[in-house]
Amino acid sequence: MELGPLDEEKLARLISRAFERGLSLIGEEPKVVVYRYLEIRCSIKKEEVGYRLEECESMLDEIFGVGAEIIKRAIARELYSELGLPCLGYTGRTLVDCVRQALKMLGFSAFY
Repeated sequence: MELGPLDEEKLARLISRAFERGLSLIGEEPKVVVYRYLEIRCSIKKEEVGYRLEECESMLDEIFGVGAEIIKRAIARELYSELGLPCLGYTGRTLVDCVRQALKMLGFSAFY
């Protein structure tokens, strides 16, 4: 995938898209509920997910408990796929760690 210049806004869009695709694992109706929960409980709008990933990850843990790991793994896979990178595995890492690792692999120092 040709990324072109990567700025904070573009990265946030990629993260948001990966989050949405990863949530597809649970189905469309539950995904709507998750986004509604984010908005009501955490004051995070759908389009803000890419900027507030750490809070979104905590919310997934709160809602799904240990089952959140499966969803977060799917989100990480989607992000790496969007960036054209091989997924290095998720176990024991946070989604923010995955973003940082992906940026490092792409040669970027830090947006996140």
